[in-house]
Amino acid sequence: MRKRQPNLKDNKVAYKYKSKGETKMVDLNVVKAWVLARWAERTSWDGAALIVLGVLALMSHALVSVAAVGAIVYGAWTLYTKEQAKKK
Repeated sequence: MRKRQPNLKDNKVAYKYKSKGETKMVDLNVVKAWVLARWAERTSWDGAALIVLGVLALMSHALVSVAAVGAIVYGAWTLYTKEQAKKK
């Protein structure tokens, strides 16, 4: 059974895609209205902040690992070398 494509007016923006052999349309104005409605909510801001924090943590994991290795190497170097006497 084939689904009917929605009748879109000229002022609407739509995105066509194929799914299981059928061409479907998504009204992007509906998506835009949903995003703008969530934009005004505080919980959406909280969620966005947590997502950004999580992405930054995942991205910085590699940098933190490099810094940790550098700290271990420098600590080992300072343990190995003797302290030089200060000149008076």
